[in-house]
Amino acid sequence: MINPIFDKINLIRSLWHRYYLYYGIKTHKMIDHQENKYLVYEYLVLSIRKNFNLDISLLNEYILVKNIVSKSRIIVPTFSDKITNNPRIKVFLTALILGLNHMNYNITDLKKDIEYLKNSDSKIES
Repeated sequence: MINPIFDKINLIRSLWHRYYLYYGIKTHKMIDHQENKYLVYEYLVLSIRKNFNLDISLLNEYILVKNIVSKSRIIVPTFSDKITNNPRIKVFLTALILGLNHMNYNITDLKKDIEYLKNSDSKIES
């Protein structure tokens, strides 16, 4: 049985990809992960909190490097045992990181997603 969380992730990624292909929004500047590393961190932490109801520190769980081919900044997972011992979280984080690295995801999209996650997180606590 496939986990419903991963089904949702795949559906969202597919819809975003279709949206970008359909509307031709390849001109948006991709996120410079180095300049927006705090937003990326917040996005990843809030996503785990929302989907797993777990507060986890992701310090030293990934690094930001420059891709030698495309010259763009990418996120590279450096998962510790804390993450690798939980395969569901590892796959979830890997999917999020791949999405941030490979989609034409701009800073406005990232801020909207963070705002959504913050709002949905506050509804869960209520």
